[in-house]
Amino acid sequence: MSKESNLTTFTEGDVFVGATILNNPDDDHAGDGRIIQFDENLNQKGILWTQDTTHLVGGLKFDPKQILWAFDSQNYSVIKVDNDGNQLPISDFGQRSYSNVSFANDGTLYLGEHLVGDESNNKALEGPRKLETVLPFIPGTEKYGDGNIYKFTQDGELLDTFETETHGGMPGFLGVTASTISPDNAKIIYISELGNRIFQFD
Repeated sequence: MSKESNLTTFTEGDVFVGATILNNPDDDHAGDGRIIQFDENLNQKGILWTQDTTHLVGGLKFDPKQILWAFDSQNYSVIKVDNDGNQLPISDFGQRSYSNVSFANDGTLYLGEHLVGDESNNKALEGPRKLETVLPFIPGTEKYGDGNIYKFTQDGELLDTFETETHGGMPGFLGVTASTISPDNAKIIYISELGNRIFQFD
């Protein structure tokens, strides 16, 4: 399979999908990261093979400047792609498992932390639903994450930390796995994947 990236200039109606090829026999969440571009009729237009990613690429969202953002939460990678389909240099927002972003009207952004807890609350270490991947610990700790929302400048300066309530989902370690900001920017609405609640933080 050719790994030449060939995204075209973004146009109205384009659809973008994170579609990592899970081809690592030792890790069912790992493989070659890619983002596929389709037109409004779902005809494929191009592919970006992502750089500096090792696991599932997801959380795709456009910012107000039409930069496409995506995430590899297990590799702590925040990916940005410009309007011409070029991957920009990796932005450093620290070593946490971010998987989603919301953009405020004042130019700041809110990153959701995908993982929460540690091995004590991981229900997928053993049994019939055992994960065939290794979740990373935050460097220097023995925990996956705090499952919080973090407010940053566009340049990666941390402005605030919001200690959010999370569900954990069926496996117990899922924090803020998807989020959006309300139109008036008064609150963040978010979920924990595989959980049964919708949260909001004002």
